[in-house]
This record gives sequence, C-alpha cells and structure tokens, in this order.
Amino acid sequence: MIASGSDEAGRGSIIGPLVVATVVLNQEDEEKFKEIGVKDSKKLSPKRREVLSKIIKKNCVSYKVSYLKPKVIDSYVWKRIKMKTLNYLEAKVISKHITQLAPDVAYVDSPYSKPETFRVMIEKIIRNNNIKIISANKAEDKWVEVACASIVAKVERDKAVRKIAKKYGFFGSGYPSDRRTREFLKEIIKDGRKYDFVRWSWKTIDKLSLRQLKLLKT
Repeated sequence: MIASGSDEAGRGSIIGPLVVATVVLNQEDEEKFKEIGVKDSKKLSPKRREVLSKIIKKNCVSYKVSYLKPKVIDSYVWKRIKMKTLNYLEAKVISKHITQLAPDVAYVDSPYSKPETFRVMIEKIIRNNNIKIISANKAEDKWVEVACASIVAKVERDKAVRKIAKKYGFFGSGYPSDRRTREFLKEIIKDGRKYDFVRWSWKTIDKLSLRQLKLLKT
C-alpha cells in the first residue's frame, strides 16, 4: 500500500511563489523516515531540511512539486468568486498531484479550520473513488508523508526566494510581518513597476500604497 502526503510553503508570503509538494511513500517505510528525523519543516533548521529533502527525494516512491507564481495567486485572490479562492487553487494543484501519482490513500494538510471542507473540495475535483482522501489540520504532525512534503516544499520555496534576493537584493523573509520586507516593498511601490515576484493582491500592498500617497500629499 502506498500513501501520499501534500503540503505547501509560502502561503502567507507577499514575495515569491507558493510551493506545493506531494510525496508518496510505501507505508512499510514510514518508520524509516521518522527515524532519520522527518517532521514538520518548521521544527527543523534550514541545513537539516536541505539534507532531509535530498534523502526524501531519493528514497520515496515518487513526488511532485508545483510553483504557483504571484500572478496566478493574484488572479484567484482578486476574483473572489465563491469557492474559487486561494484554497481552491491549492486544492486544484494537490488534486493534479494525487491523480498523477495515484496513491491508495492521500493525506492533505487543510487550510480550512474544518478539514472536511478541503477533503470534499479535492474529491470533487479528482472524481476517483479508488483514492481515499484524508484531510486534517497540522497534518504534518500526524503523518510522515505530509511531513516529507512539508520539507520538500519549504526547501524548494527557499531556493526560489534566494534567486529573487540575488537579483533584487535582500528583502527579509518575504512575509508581511517582517519589517525589512515592508521597507523593501515601500521602495518597490515608489519605483512604480509591477515586479512579477510580488503578490500585488495582498492587503499589505494597499496599506503601504495609501501611506505613500499620504506622504506625497504632505
């Protein structure tokens, strides 16, 4: 029996892609991955994540990684059509992974407080009764398959962010709560160019833009 785990990295970031990963394991190998320290990526150092990601890719049954660019994310956030949200975009990507990898059971980390909502959403997209979908909050703490996906997604997301920083300069973590990121965004807004690595649909952009306008008027 094989099982998949799906998770994402960079969902709340305002800079860079949202990375979604799905990893498939033989269930008899689950303990081996736990023994080498596979767990939620947030509980690991960057160096350890890098090491484990390579091991996971080499020893899993199969895996898929998708990079959702800011312009794609923006299109879903701005539309705000019922159920056609960022959660739906994530569900579409995970569904594609699951369909291609064809596990017996698929564990997914839910962005909804009620995990059943995400499960039903994915089932409607897949329309394959042969694959059992199990959704949960903090799924990376429940199933090693999801923890594997968490690590792979985080490592790939960090690589993408480093490429952006190398080209445009250091901008902090890329999350709205980061002061350095906000200062970087202020400079970009002043510049007036629509850089493709920024999620322009985020409310943070509107707030910073309004502040810039107020400064110009004073």
